[in-house]
Amino acid sequence: GCPAAKVVSSCHGSALIKSPELAAELVHATVKAVSIPVSVKTRLGWNTSDTLIPFCTRLVEAGAQALAIHGRRFTDKFTGSADWEPIYALKKALPQVTILGNGDIQSAQDALDRLGNLDGVMVGRGTIGNPWLLKDICDALSTHDVHSTRDTLSFQQKIPFILEHCALAVKTKGERKGMLEMRTHLAHYVKGIEGAKELRARLVRVETLDDVRKILEA
Repeated sequence: GCPAAKVVSSCHGSALIKSPELAAELVHATVKAVSIPVSVKTRLGWNTSDTLIPFCTRLVEAGAQALAIHGRRFTDKFTGSADWEPIYALKKALPQVTILGNGDIQSAQDALDRLGNLDGVMVGRGTIGNPWLLKDICDALSTHDVHSTRDTLSFQQKIPFILEHCALAVKTKGERKGMLEMRTHLAHYVKGIEGAKELRARLVRVETLDDVRKILEA
């Protein structure tokens, strides 16, 4: 599904949409090699969504048991609005397969509005600076109680979560890479608060967990 130029140029990511035989071969080889269910995340198509159903049908025939579909074509990159209609059509065509929709889920209400006939939603960029969104969506799907945890917490209340997020990133990827990746999240965590511009300017340059702790505790 990835549309990045450096990925697509080497026949990875979205480029595989144009090579359905190779994509199916990769799925088949993976299914043979592992004992767990294999899922595939892809996009609506390269420059049209007309290929989505035949492409995904081949992946399922190769052994894929679940599909997550981002509602944009490769040519759309991340512009415009995600189109979920072809994803609903895919579920009708492959009712036996677990199918998740992805794209533009920014709130629990978005998830309720877009779920339709699908088995679930996948959330990506919407969680940046708002990891509470996932719980909000689970609550909305199970009880139809729509709320935004992020908006009910003060920034002071969010600080322990932010520091834990940073600590997990460091534990998982090491301090240098972990903190480089956290810069984007930190910039979004402070969005909308008083003095955000100055705080963001400092947070996007952090190199260590201690740097973040000092800035936030101040």
